[in-house]
Amino acid sequence: LNYAYFLGFLSLAVTFVIATGGIDFSIGPVMFCCALIAGFSFTVNGVPMGAALVISLVVGILFLAGIVPSLLAPMLGLAFLFLSALALVLSELVRQAAIYKEENDLTI
Repeated sequence: LNYAYFLGFLSLAVTFVIATGGIDFSIGPVMFCCALIAGFSFTVNGVPMGAALVISLVVGILFLAGIVPSLLAPMLGLAFLFLSALALVLSELVRQAAIYKEENDLTI
């Protein structure tokens, strides 16, 4: 029970999509991408912990989570499943960028 609180936060993003009649599989990639961004910015780039968490929350809430897909799907006529796949691709791009930076010792 102590480790299940984050599932409640994740379910809030899916609520918007389900309320508009869609389906969203992007919760896993969103959680992965946010954790990667927070950890990478804190450990590698030296961003303070609070700022790294705020950056992660902003990315998760606005860019990848259910708020943007629930707004874009009706406006553009796109399927929620397509937007979920797009979130998966974006999180993979973030992961690949982090790996490339670490392997080549680049400064971002």
